[in-house]
Amino acid sequence: MVDDEKGLELKHVILNGDGTYPEKMILEIICEKYNDNEKIILYPRTGIKKQSGVSALNSIKTLVDRRYCNFIFIVDGEHIEEDPKSEINRKLSSIGIDCGDEIIPLQDAFLIKCRSGPHEFYLYCIIWGSDACIEEEVKRFIELKVNVKINVPRGTKDASWRNALKQEIRSIINKRELKRQLSEANTRILETSFPNICAVLKYVERNFHFSQIN
Repeated sequence: MVDDEKGLELKHVILNGDGTYPEKMILEIICEKYNDNEKIILYPRTGIKKQSGVSALNSIKTLVDRRYCNFIFIVDGEHIEEDPKSEINRKLSSIGIDCGDEIIPLQDAFLIKCRSGPHEFYLYCIIWGSDACIEEEVKRFIELKVNVKINVPRGTKDASWRNALKQEIRSIINKRELKRQLSEANTRILETSFPNICAVLKYVERNFHFSQIN
């Protein structure tokens, strides 16, 4: 996974809203497990305004015009208010993108084929966390890999709940140690902890779309 184009023939672009840590670190490490030299994945750092939730999809039309045709959209569960497929489909329609009827399930992630003007493209959609956020998956990873129990805050899974869970995680493991544990983890633990992103990357590995579609 790379931050910028650097003259490479890029194949997949990650749309991750305004998420930075731990999202980007987790993505980088998991991508290394599935990504070979031909499957370049771009994590844009310039030229795209970062937006949260489904608003991150606003950049797709610009990127499609630049001839990208594979996108991996990742969003925290807290930003999804209804059925993810319906909400994402409605957002895409609102910005002039047509979605096909076929939806391929990949764990709780899914793949849809879309069209923007003359361009067809593939959109992989991943919801971080079982209910609310990526920290739920980080919690599961730490308990599996480090064998340390993390206390889950009580109450509604809102912003305060997420912040409390973040603090609980940080009291157990710092950023450097989390990175080390992620790097050392085998694919079984990663796939159990982060099932949706792993399911998507496994699908990309098996069914890679080499050609751009016009």
